[in-house]
Amino acid sequence: MKITTLFVWRQEGYTTNMSFFVHATEAVRPKTKSIEVASLVLAAFLILMAVGQLFTYEKFAEVIKGLGFTSNDVTASLVAALLVVFEVAAVPFLLRMRLSPLARFLSMLSGWMVLVFWISLSLWLNFTLSMASNAGVLGDTIKLPAGIWMVTFFIALIALDGCASYGMWPVTRKSKKS
Repeated sequence: MKITTLFVWRQEGYTTNMSFFVHATEAVRPKTKSIEVASLVLAAFLILMAVGQLFTYEKFAEVIKGLGFTSNDVTASLVAALLVVFEVAAVPFLLRMRLSPLARFLSMLSGWMVLVFWISLSLWLNFTLSMASNAGVLGDTIKLPAGIWMVTFFIALIALDGCASYGMWPVTRKSKKS
């Protein structure tokens, strides 16, 4: 048992295998080459979406509000900000960056949250027969109308994310040695 002084007036004991700080670890190697390609393609699409949304970010909240699922300016601004943050946060897992296991898991989870939001929004826009001139996928930079293409596109991205999550699951279990 080692002793450390965390504060001037208090000493804490800890064992040699315990750490006060989380350490970054190498990402899990993809199970196959196609899983690595799927994760890179998904990362490219998420980066493209985030850059498109950030390029005209001052209008992105208006685009979100124009979709009709929120009428409040504050909610539209919050959704716009969270979308961009989660899209950017999903990229480190997909690019296999050196992160802590928790950060890698949260990065994977943020990718799923973004894709669930977009597929839900695209289904809602198609079922309500919304006549939105801009679906907001690329912000106000490139105006893309809502349609069945959007549902198909996000189903394909969900499939890519499923492959990436399966092939590069961020939490590894330590095997027991006999």
